[in-house]
Amino acid sequence: MNVKNLNLILSYFHKNWLLIFFIGLTILGLYLRFYNLPLRVELGEDNGRDISIAKEALLRHELPLIGSFSSAGPFVFGPIYLWTLMFSFVLIPSFYAPWIILGLLEIITVAVSYLIGLRLGGKLSGLIIFFLAILSPQLVDSSTYLMQHSFVGLFSLLSLLFFILLWQVKKNIFSLFLGLSVGAAISFHYQAINLLVVLPFIFFIPQIKWPKKIFIVFLFFLGLFLTLMPLFIWDYQQKFANFRNILDYFLIAQYRIYVPNSWKLFMFSYAPNFLSYISGGNSLIFFYEFIIIIISGVLAWYKKSFNNILISIIFMFVLLLILNRYYRGERSEGYLYYFVPFVLISVGMSISYIFRYIYQINKRYYVAVAFLIISLLVIGVGDYLRMQKVPYSGISVTQRGDQIINSITSKFPGQKFSLYDYRAKSINTTAYLSVIMTDKNLLTENGVPIGVANIKDYTKVSLPIIFKNGEVYFVDLSSLHIKRTNKNWEKMNQADIYDTLIGWSNKHELTSTFDLNSYLLSKFK
Repeated sequence: MNVKNLNLILSYFHKNWLLIFFIGLTILGLYLRFYNLPLRVELGEDNGRDISIAKEALLRHELPLIGSFSSAGPFVFGPIYLWTLMFSFVLIPSFYAPWIILGLLEIITVAVSYLIGLRLGGKLSGLIIFFLAILSPQLVDSSTYLMQHSFVGLFSLLSLLFFILLWQVKKNIFSLFLGLSVGAAISFHYQAINLLVVLPFIFFIPQIKWPKKIFIVFLFFLGLFLTLMPLFIWDYQQKFANFRNILDYFLIAQYRIYVPNSWKLFMFSYAPNFLSYISGGNSLIFFYEFIIIIISGVLAWYKKSFNNILISIIFMFVLLLILNRYYRGERSEGYLYYFVPFVLISVGMSISYIFRYIYQINKRYYVAVAFLIISLLVIGVGDYLRMQKVPYSGISVTQRGDQIINSITSKFPGQKFSLYDYRAKSINTTAYLSVIMTDKNLLTENGVPIGVANIKDYTKVSLPIIFKNGEVYFVDLSSLHIKRTNKNWEKMNQADIYDTLIGWSNKHELTSTFDLNSYLLSKFK
């Protein structure tokens, strides 16, 4: 290669470094989300149940109006998550279809983060936020963690993007899209109710007269209603028992359990840990990022270079932190996806601002600081990713399922089966196994009845053991002559899992003891 060609290559890289960096980060994002996918996916009680329901709905040509029950109380989520699973199996004929769709949606998630940065501060800001999203431990984890809340991050980012576009472009359609995004996030998981914090900030959008602002708010609620309409229709048939149970949880039930949560614990232990899970990889790196946020804020105040949209988003972030501080329910990382856009924007825009400030002072310092920040982020996230667990056996979920199936079929060659769970105490095994056996066409209504009981309960059933797997026994139920679920054995075939939730939901049996009028009267006595 002669000097002239080398200069041309270097000139091309110099002119297109942003594009090259963007492509490189996209490849890195795909690698982090799809590398060794079969060994990283997990299948258990919740997603096993949801996959069974989605597949059975496709077989019956039905569209569920609700999702699964919440672990927090007797209320259900919206159906969009189940619809997404159904769509994945229609689009991709593979056992791993939901995880493939989830991974692709995570790539769209980081692309949306770039668009947010681009709208707020240009290409450099977009690339920095894109970089943070690519390396975000929470977003990397969620690409293989098939649960309802894994989709909240995408729609939280879309909500902020449409809020920014509404502020900048002032077109009504973005208010409708904002409502649709918030509504979709809420349908996936009720943690996203906190995204309603954007609503009052619509009234602070400049250069829009009050009548138009009222119409914009109307469009927001229209979008919200459209995404939640299936759940609303079903809940109307239950006399709004679902909605009343949600109110009961937020107003009463969450306060029945004492949770030690002082401001000191929140600010110096809890908040740094969960915020670093979104950006940084560990609390020490996020502490460093927090210092960057403070420095950039001071510099912006000193130079009077405030971005009104960014200030509004930071105010939302602070409000959400305060709400989270006083929330008494479960607050593990999976219930905090709605924080994703606020953390990425706060950290990314702060780094971008300091980059630009240093560049104006001395270009040589700019390169050094950029290298330092990128190195720390890579080290922090790399340290986190190295600690990530894979299935203990080093084999995929289908291979583990095959091992169990081979142990069963060796005792009953050429047979098909019905799967039962003793008092639904081993559902983490049976929900997962039901998916695997259905995929291999080994489950049928009148098959050989196979029961699963944990070690503690086996002494109560005293039935012939087929084999022992870990903490559970597989037993032959043929001597019981059971055909369907009885008081001890719950049937776990795909159709029965579907009927347990969706079939039940069609009978209008959800009830609630909560009455809002009585609650308000008791508070104002």
